[in-house]
Formats: sequence, C-alpha cells, structure tokens
Amino acid sequence: AALVDAGVVEQLGEPDHEGRMVRVTIDLQDEFALHQPLSLFALEVLEELDHEADDYALDVLSVVEGVLENPRPVIKAQTDRAKSEAMAEMKMRGVDYDERIAKLDEITFPKPLNEFLWGCFQTFRQHHPWVGDNTVRPKAIAREMYEMGFGFRDYVQYHGLKRSEGVLLRYLSDAYKGLIQNVPEQQKTDEVWDLQEWLGELVRQVDSSLIDEWERIQAGADGIDASSAAPDELVALEPERSDVTTNKRAFAVMVRNEAFRLVQLLARRDYTAFAEVPGAGGGRLRSSDIEEQMAPYWDEYSSIGIDADARHLAMFTWDRPSGSVTQILADPEANFEWRIDAEVDLEASRTEGTAVLAVVGIRRLE
Repeated sequence: AALVDAGVVEQLGEPDHEGRMVRVTIDLQDEFALHQPLSLFALEVLEELDHEADDYALDVLSVVEGVLENPRPVIKAQTDRAKSEAMAEMKMRGVDYDERIAKLDEITFPKPLNEFLWGCFQTFRQHHPWVGDNTVRPKAIAREMYEMGFGFRDYVQYHGLKRSEGVLLRYLSDAYKGLIQNVPEQQKTDEVWDLQEWLGELVRQVDSSLIDEWERIQAGADGIDASSAAPDELVALEPERSDVTTNKRAFAVMVRNEAFRLVQLLARRDYTAFAEVPGAGGGRLRSSDIEEQMAPYWDEYSSIGIDADARHLAMFTWDRPSGSVTQILADPEANFEWRIDAEVDLEASRTEGTAVLAVVGIRRLE
C-alpha cells in the first residue's frame, strides 16, 4: 500500500500480458532495491529535493546517509572533535567556564538537512505506522569526507579512527550501495553519478573485496541468488589495488577534492600541512615560502571562501593531456584573481590509490 501511495507501483484491474496484477510505474535500474528499513522514506524524500540546487548531489547523499545505522565510533569522534574545537574557540574569546560547559552540551556531530529530514519523517511516520522503532538518523560521514577533500587514510587520521577503520569502511560501503540501490536513475544528475563513482572507488581502493563480492552477488555469479544471499563479513586487508586513474569519473572527483583541500589549508593558514604536499619536480615548498606567496593576498583580503560557491566547478580546471590543474581562490570581493597551480602525478596516484597533486605555486593573475 505504501508503494502504491508513493506512486512507485500500481495495482491493475486485470492481469497484464505477463499475468501481473501489480507493476512498477517508473523506470528503475536493475540494481534498485528497498533494502533498508527506511528505503521507501528515502525514495519519497528524494522527490522533495531541488534538482537545480548547487548542493543537490550532496543532499542526495545526505538522504541516503540518513537511513543508514549510525557507526558509533565515527559519530563519537566527530562529536569529540566538534566539542574540542568549540572549547578552544570559546576559550580564545574569554567565555566564562560555566557558559562554555553549558554550550558544549548543545554541540554534536554534523547533521545536514536535519530539520528537513525530521519534518519529512514525522509526516512519513503518520502514514506508515509499520516503521515502528526505525527512525531517520541525519549525519554526514561520506559527505564530510567529500567536502573536506579527504581520502580514507586522511579521514582516519583526522578523527583518530585507527581502531575503527573496519567500521568506517563498512559504513562507506553501505552508503555506496545505498546510492546505487535506493536512488532511481532519473534522480541522478551528472554530479550524483560523479559522487557515486568517487565513493565506490574510494572503498575499492581500500578493500576491493567489499565491492567486488557484492557486485558478484548482484550479478548472480556462480548461481548465487542475490535476493537471498547474506553479505559476507569481510575484513579490510591489503588487496591488490586497481589503477585508480582508469575510473575517469571517480578520479576526476578525487583531483577536484585534492585541489579544494589545498584551498581549505590556505583558508586556515595551515602552511605546515600545505608544505607536506609534494611540489612540482619532486621537491617541496617550505611553509615559509607558502606564507610569503600568500602575504599579498592577506594584505588585501581577510578570508578565503570554502563554501559551495567556492567549490563550484567553474573555479577548477584540469587539462588532462598536460596534467595541469588550476584552482581559483574565492576572495570576499569575488575578484577571483588568485589561484593555486598544480600538476596531477599519475604514477604517485596509482601507488597511493587516490589523486596526488604536485604544487607548482600560488599566484595572482596578471
């Protein structure tokens, strides 16, 4: 009945030519499946998103993440980091101790679309009482990795998840499968396809067995019935990596993410971390060199944008034949004169399983 109400299937007055009394009303990919308790909720919410919004692809990912179980160690690490950063910021501003402690109780992990998803869920629950104790769980783990330009190892290090790598990897694998199975193809823009390919390749580069085995089951290989097969409990080992550069969609996202990560480092004036990025020709820029190159920028502007507009594709160019990358910095006055020049190191990218950029320099457009 819920599927009929959602317009996904329709009941027929008499059997069709295949003898069916019920049929699907929309075109769905072969892999489509409502395999999560709230998959139908996700399907309905996707219809409410603005396809023209700049953040549409990331919002689709947030809907998928919102119907997955919370990976507790990751959620705790996100919360602890948010509280630590808030405490440091309040101390710097001289906020009273009791007030700091009170405010810390309000701080939690990132929850994109929180009010929107909860509002939709309350309406959904009224018409679908069978959901029982299942509830929506807004969170941003895969989304946070994407927005911060992190690879798997970067994210593990950032949140101190060394002992919870398996939990994180399993969660990212489930998010990838959710994009494939829960999002109808007519809801997938080019940006959603890019995001899906990026997430799948990210998981595959860490442990290809998590994806390969699932895809083998989906294809019904060796006579396995995909509808009844239980997922294997796979352990993250060190399998032989595929060439990450051959997946053009996923690798393009990785290159953009790495370029934008450099922007974020400059925005925080974290020249030490920026100096850890390889330089063109095999050398490295010193943090003092980077600070010197950025000094004229900070003389003129007070900040560097790191929002959705700053991340827009128009701010990034990659000439594939030469490998040269240009990432424009979003200054407060929208002059867009400053940029980071870099080169894609294909050999290092193959070795690392993610995009590796070599920084050429930071310059103001003449």
